[in-house]
Amino acid sequence: MDGALIAGAYDGLAPGYDRELEQSGWMRRRLWRHFDRLFQRGDRVLDVGCGTGIDSVHLAARGVRVVAVDASTEMMARLRAKTRSSVGPARPDTHVGEINEVLAGLAGPFDGLVSSFAALNTVALGPFARTAARLLRPGARAVCHLLSPGFHGHWRARARRALGGRRGPEALAVQLGERRIAHLNLAPGEIYRRYFAGAFEDRGCYPLGLLVPTRLERRLPQTILDLAGTLEVAAGALPPARALGRFFVLDLERRR
Repeated sequence: MDGALIAGAYDGLAPGYDRELEQSGWMRRRLWRHFDRLFQRGDRVLDVGCGTGIDSVHLAARGVRVVAVDASTEMMARLRAKTRSSVGPARPDTHVGEINEVLAGLAGPFDGLVSSFAALNTVALGPFARTAARLLRPGARAVCHLLSPGFHGHWRARARRALGGRRGPEALAVQLGERRIAHLNLAPGEIYRRYFAGAFEDRGCYPLGLLVPTRLERRLPQTILDLAGTLEVAAGALPPARALGRFFVLDLERRR
């Protein structure tokens, strides 16, 4: 992964990033319900690929001690602006740089890790998984929200892949602002087996964006979108459905 290219792409997105994700608020709220079940006041949690700090601010407001990491200086500047007047746990500890390099310099233990909206699709997951295993205490949880394979393809193509059809390329170029960035393009089960199975238990997986394609997301009220999110989590009980959404959530527990 080209860290400078990725950082530059997200620098360009930073000014309008929060506004661009407003319509996906239902997806963020679904993630927050997941985070809030796992992490308590006083816990020390990594936010990997934190962007402008939407998740970091939410967690910090609940008394979680957040260490926020991102490759983009412009994204991080907006997180710091949001929390400039905060003190104590409400002010995340922020680190800017290529994600695996930054994580390699941190010291654990951490009580959890979160990463949302495809940040990990642009990270080399081999080194990431090894470092996460070092940093997280036994029993800690990592909640990873990634793009599904064939994200930009038609749902029928995603269905063929989920049901065992021909595999696509392991990486796809995704347009981020004015740049095209390589994104990992593997199904959740393959990501778990290839990178995380040695040190982490699979505690569950579910799709997001299965019932709500992008064109509908912009038209439906948030109450309907919240209901769809609840149904999509339930759909995770059916393994083939996990790769059918626009995203999937992989919940991992550090082995004891």
